[in-house]
Amino acid sequence: LVAWTSVDALTHAVEAATCSEANPVSDALAEKACALIFRYLRRAAADPKGDAEAREAVLRAATLAGMAFGNADVAGVHCLSESLGGLFDVPHGLAN
Repeated sequence: LVAWTSVDALTHAVEAATCSEANPVSDALAEKACALIFRYLRRAAADPKGDAEAREAVLRAATLAGMAFGNADVAGVHCLSESLGGLFDVPHGLAN
């Protein structure tokens, strides 16, 4: 759950930074979100109940990624993954 949720947040950030509506604000938010996910995801997924620092970091990353796509948009990956998730009952982060 931690891994797939973080992959969803990573996808939010990457899409916000690469979509046609990307802008300096969304880019800055997306960049920070990606950096946090790359730094802390492995730890958060390995010890989801014990590593509070890593959990807080991926939570912050998910929030920043949400702010990034709120200032820009998501792209085709999310459009496809929502359909695939519904059709095949796969986790949204995995579908991304």
